[in-house]
Amino acid sequence: MLKRCENLKEVPQSIGSISSLSTLDLSWCESIESLPTALSDLKHLIKLLLEGCENLKELPQSIGNISSLSILDLSRCKSIESLPTTLGDLKHLTELMLKGCENLKELPQSIGSISSLSILDLFSCESIESLVTTLGDLKHLTKLLLYGCEKI
Repeated sequence: MLKRCENLKEVPQSIGSISSLSTLDLSWCESIESLPTALSDLKHLIKLLLEGCENLKELPQSIGNISSLSILDLSRCKSIESLPTTLGDLKHLTELMLKGCENLKELPQSIGSISSLSILDLFSCESIESLVTTLGDLKHLTKLLLYGCEKI
């Protein structure tokens, strides 16, 4: 857990060698701008918690290779404008938290491929103007939070 390491600017590629890591909590590491592609080597990662990483600009395309990922929390990642299309490859993802991602402009169409997604939190995603048509493919979605998405 590296939670609240406000001066941490980058996560080293060597993080991928911690093969048994199940939770990576980088919440409120406000200086992080990007994540290493080596995250995809974390085959047992279940939770990736990035809440409050305000300078995180993007997720690596390789994130779709973390096949065990169940929870992805990007709440309050204010610099993210888009998500990688490989997000749709996360077949075991149940929770996608995007609350307060105020510059996120759209969701990738591939989100409809996440068959196990049950919670999609878009609370206060002020820049999203429309929802992707593939949302209707999410048969296990039980909670869709759109409060504060004023452009939809």
